[in-house]
Amino acid sequence: MVLYSLEALDTDPRWGNVFYSRVSDAQYAWLTNDLAANAANKSGIVVLLHHPMWYMWSDWDRVHRLLAQYRANTVIAGHFHYNQVDSRIDGIQYHVVGATGGDTKRGTPNAGALQHVSVLTINDDRSLDFRMVPLSPYVQIVWTGRQVMDRVQAADSLLGNLWSFAGNSPVFLQNGALVAACGASAPAKLLLSQLGNATAAPVDVSISVTPGVTVTGTFGDGFCLQDVGPFSCRLKESAGVGMSNTSTVQASFGAAPLWTGTITAASPPPAVGDKIGVTVAISFTADNQTFTVDQSGTTTVQPCN
Repeated sequence: MVLYSLEALDTDPRWGNVFYSRVSDAQYAWLTNDLAANAANKSGIVVLLHHPMWYMWSDWDRVHRLLAQYRANTVIAGHFHYNQVDSRIDGIQYHVVGATGGDTKRGTPNAGALQHVSVLTINDDRSLDFRMVPLSPYVQIVWTGRQVMDRVQAADSLLGNLWSFAGNSPVFLQNGALVAACGASAPAKLLLSQLGNATAAPVDVSISVTPGVTVTGTFGDGFCLQDVGPFSCRLKESAGVGMSNTSTVQASFGAAPLWTGTITAASPPPAVGDKIGVTVAISFTADNQTFTVDQSGTTTVQPCN
């Protein structure tokens, strides 16, 4: 059975108007009639839809109860571009399948950086054999649990705030030196603002800078449980973050930058138009595995006229 998951526009269950994300009365009536017409089915019931609408359970509940009444085997969605196994509820297994050729997260395969296809078999006893088949060069074959992927998604959403890196980190070339502003002697700084820890458990953060650029780095006060070095630390739970969910992360009001890097040298000397970039990786351990996501930001060397 295939359900249509976007009957109302802009109702993505994580990013949109979530309280409008629901199966309409008309589609629910169709579902009720179709299940009743096939009540004698013994082989199994598989439900497919694009968005995982069970993220908005208050509206999905009536659909779930109806599917449970007819002993549906599984509900499978996509949309998130990463694999995920959710809970089995009332005998129904919920899955999200990942990308096959589409964009994935940046990081480790178990955190969503994985291209794969899926093969579903329903056995004679109605049990499921739902296999993830990784595409070369990937080898990950284990579904990642929702409790982990929600943490990964929150970290990935937070790293999306790197869009502000260029605006916060202007770099100018003045008499062969990289400075923060023309007419001044202060060296250019790389600021990682609106970043921190989007979850209620410690995570590890590591920072790397474009090769050839020498930087002295410091983390902001109050962010780290443990300083590992100038480019890595263990972040306190919720450090620097005022609001977090699986689609949006906002920094605490007035929060200082997570990290400040001061450029002390560059070899070879940069030219106007060159890019200086940072990559921020966030990782944590769960279920005896390490999960890592990362994103990059760049700033462009500008001229002093």
